[in-house]
Order: sequence, then C-alpha cells, then structure tokens
Amino acid sequence: MKLFNLSALAAVLASSVLLSACNSGESKTDTQVAEADSSISNPDQWLKYENLATQIKQNHNSASFSELATQASNLTRLSTELLPQFIEQNAECKDYLTVAMDSVETMFSLTLEQIESDYHADGKLPAMNDVKCYHAKDLLVHPATVAVIAKKLPESTESREMILDEIAEVLEHLKQVQQASVQK
Repeated sequence: MKLFNLSALAAVLASSVLLSACNSGESKTDTQVAEADSSISNPDQWLKYENLATQIKQNHNSASFSELATQASNLTRLSTELLPQFIEQNAECKDYLTVAMDSVETMFSLTLEQIESDYHADGKLPAMNDVKCYHAKDLLVHPATVAVIAKKLPESTESREMILDEIAEVLEHLKQVQQASVQK
C-alpha cells in the first residue's frame, strides 16, 4: 500500500537524515541521563512519558489499534505538559513549540500525508534552525502520528511496523531532548 506522495517521502527522508545526524558522535552515559532528569522541572512526568512510549513500543504487535490510538493520544497530550518545561530552558524554541502544541487536536484529524508535510516537515510551523527545538517538537508529533495511523489505517503488519518506527523515533528524540537539557 503506497502511503506517501513524493513530497511527503522527501519530508520523511529529510527528517531521517536530520535524526541520523543527531545520532552521530558519542552516545549518552547513564550519568548524562541522570543529569538531564535533574535539570528538568518535573522528572517524574518525563519518566511517565518515557514509560508510556516504551509500553506502546512493547505492545505495538499485540494491542488493539483502539488501545494504541488511546495511548498515543495520551502520550501526545502528556508532551504538551512537558514541552513548556523545555521552553523554560530553551526560550528560542517558544514560538515553534507553541504552534505545535496549539495544533494537537488538528494533528489528530489529519491524514498521514498531511501530518507528515504539515508537522514532521514543518509545513505549518514557524521557521526553526535549532535542532534541539526540532527534537522537542517530535516528542509531540511522532505520538500524534501513531494516533493517526492507529485511527485511520487498516490494522496490518505494515501499520504496526509504522507504529513501531514512530515510537522508536519518539524514544530517540527523548534522549536528544534530555541531552540538550544537560548541555544547558
């Protein structure tokens, strides 16, 4: 089943390249993760976010699409509680992340192609060149994309793999956001 038009595919490839570029270099140590937890306002909320993302990842093959959609929606909404904490330390991300947070309900109603072009590829977001803001935005956009997949695509192995890919990216972006918090 072909899901992406060429521009959406280009957007996905561009975001993959950006994510890959962010993964280059040394990996984080446990100490850096602990420092990140202590540098954000409410580490329990960040842990709750990570645990819910991990739960979706672990259950992506067995949970119903209805359950996955609910969990992904909850994860998306939880990100709207966490991102203001990130903005406190990264004011340069405020406009960019505020538009994304204000668009959550819109994201849930979009097609997969629309969420890719409008929010993954930043078509509806203000210009942003700071990669840490991009990572923070994706803590919201990737789980919203999982919700769209689970609500609008047929329950299939391919759809479940797409969900797994999105949640794997959520967890990677979370590491990048934690690392950006340590570097402050």
